[in-house]
Amino acid sequence: DDDDDTTTTDDDDDDDTAPDERIGLVYFLDLSDESFTFVEPAGLGLLLQTQIPDDDGAVFAADSLVGGTVNMMFGAAMVLNPAGNPAHWIWEQTEHDTSYASGTWNDPQFQVGPFAMYITIDAVDVWFGDAWLSGSYAADASEVTGAEVSFLVDTTPLDDLVGMDICSLATCTTCPAGCPNPGDECVQVTATGGTCPLLDGLQLVELP
Repeated sequence: DDDDDTTTTDDDDDDDTAPDERIGLVYFLDLSDESFTFVEPAGLGLLLQTQIPDDDGAVFAADSLVGGTVNMMFGAAMVLNPAGNPAHWIWEQTEHDTSYASGTWNDPQFQVGPFAMYITIDAVDVWFGDAWLSGSYAADASEVTGAEVSFLVDTTPLDDLVGMDICSLATCTTCPAGCPNPGDECVQVTATGGTCPLLDGLQLVELP
């Protein structure tokens, strides 16, 4: 697991960043954000999106950008710092380790996967597997745009969150290896067109 203190580049929008300057910058993947359009599961995307509280999501940061390859790390549980300053977030790992994924890099675009992780939604740890993430760094590194994320999600905790049997309304499959509850049903979720903002001053805190 990694500790990572991050800072942004100059506030000037014209101050482009080189690829190596993006290493360690942490971005927020917030599926409740209206910039994302849920395309899977068909007809249920908006329902799922509205059940995700603001500020529940994931963070990700490039660990390396070498040639045409990117290595990305993902974190899984967020709280505001004690001062409640929305410009400064502290990311604390849950009992689950940080996830890592590799993929392709063609400046400014990247795609990584597959990987598995947990996202804490409304205080419930929800497992995501066979996940992929793609997007493009803004020239000034202030955000990742055109983000697309797809994954299988364990419906057992999801059913409780949305108050219905997801698999009665969508096609489900048996969750793949790695799911903490063997035999559970998973549903495919895909969201496109999202914007992931840079979280200025975010710290990844390693658990003892």
